[in-house]
Parts: sequence; C-alpha cells; structure tokens
Amino acid sequence: MDRSEVSAKDVCIERATLEDVRQMYRMADGERWNPFVGIENAVYEIDPRGFWVSRVGDHIIASISVLIYEKFYAFIGLYIVLPEYRGGIIGTNLAKIAIDDARQRGARIFGCDGVPENVKKYEQNGYVFDCTIARYQLITEKQRKDFACESVRVDEVDELNRFLKPYLPEPRVRFVKQWLGCSHVKHCVVREHGEIVGFGSIGPSTEGYRIGPIYSTSSEHTSILINGLLASIEQGQKVIIDVPEVNLDGIALVKRLGMEKIWCFGRMYKGGKPNIHLRDTYATWLVEAG
Repeated sequence: MDRSEVSAKDVCIERATLEDVRQMYRMADGERWNPFVGIENAVYEIDPRGFWVSRVGDHIIASISVLIYEKFYAFIGLYIVLPEYRGGIIGTNLAKIAIDDARQRGARIFGCDGVPENVKKYEQNGYVFDCTIARYQLITEKQRKDFACESVRVDEVDELNRFLKPYLPEPRVRFVKQWLGCSHVKHCVVREHGEIVGFGSIGPSTEGYRIGPIYSTSSEHTSILINGLLASIEQGQKVIIDVPEVNLDGIALVKRLGMEKIWCFGRMYKGGKPNIHLRDTYATWLVEAG
C-alpha cells in the first residue's frame, strides 16, 4: 500500500507510546540520521505527551516529536514520513496536530533542525533561519589520554544543571538526570577551581559513535573534553559531531583534530529566538530533540 491507496479515514493520528518511540528511532536509522542508540527512554522523559504517530492499521507510516522542555520552548524532531507515503498531506496533517497540541500546552517558541533542501519550505511556514550546524566525522586512529577530564556522576546533576542553564532555552532537569543514567553513554566534565567549565558526552550510534553535547567556556576546555571522550572508545571507529558554524573556535578545533565535514543542516526558530550561548556550544545535543 502507498499514499495513492490511503484516504484520510484510513489514517489514525495518536500520541506515541514508548514502544512507538523506539520504532521512530528505527525509522530515523533508516533515514541514515545516525542517532544515538539506547537513549529512547531518556528522550521520552523530556515530554511523554510530545510524541505522535500516524498509523494505517497497526503500521506506523509517519512520526513527529514536538517536545516542550519545561514551559514555553518546544523542539520539533523525528519528523519522518515513510517514502511510499510522501508527497501528500499525511506529514502535514500530523505536524499540524502535534504543533497545535504543544501550543495548547503552553509552547510559544518552536525550534527545529532542517536539512538544506527543506529550509525554504520551513521559512514559508514562518520559521526563521538562525545558523548552520555542520556535521564533522573522524575515524579514530589511536587512543588519546587526558586525565584532566573527569567522569560525571548522577548525584552531580544539580551542579551540572546550573552550568547548563546559559546553553539551554529552558531547564531540562528530568532529561539531564535520565541522560546521565544512559548506560552506554559516557559523560565528562572539566573543572577549574572546583567549578564545572565544560561538559560533554559520547555514545554509540547506529553507524559508530556520536559526540554531543559539548558545552564549554573555551576551546582549550573543549579539546580536553574531546580527547577524554575519544579515549573511552576503541580505535577505528567512525565518530561524528555536530558543530554550530557560528562557533568559529569550535570549527577550527575539529579541523585541527583532522575531522572532515560531511553534512550540514539549519537551526530554525518560530515565535522568537531563545537567548542561548550557541557561540559557546561546541557540539549540539540531539538532532531529534535539540
């Protein structure tokens, strides 16, 4: 069955369950998004009411997430329509219901990461381009050691949330605690005079490993974080990192590390621009959840 054989009455739009979210991640893998693996529970906790799917019978044919961080800011992601159902209004109808629901629940500012071919389409719907986020890739050749990078514990979550506040549109307290509990993801901090001055994570993805996020007060601290994170994985692994191009120090750093640019997408907002330190963001967190 494809879209030519599906009518509006055949499509059921409803909130997604956690098991549906796992399927949404499998769909993202099919689109070669290269997401983190094993993080579905943590992402679901951002906003369990923000995940939506379109079904025909028992089959999910489209998905979207519109996740409210706390009160007013929502991020749109996991917006996927299966190839055989594209070209019609299935995705449009799903997105309208999900975004309207988030607005009714208090969201006023919406963010998303759009691939280049969709930026114009999003602009026509009122989204404003903010900056390009570039994806860089590295194949690890040798183990790196940097003992200035410390592991971060779940019981340090309050301190970490205080550090993260300038980098996020709204607090993500529940998600950060869940993120630190992801067993396959390694987290590091850099401290200066006992205070956190940098935070980063690395974890397995469907095609290797991903670094993200990295929030840091300097490129020197970021270098320590990246070296420490890379030291935790084996040689010969494909590692990707998504860097806002407004962070010129971050772009220069990944190039010095021998990383190659392989892709890019645009950060876009509707309803206003959040006041965040994107120039000090050395790696964004999740394409699907901001």
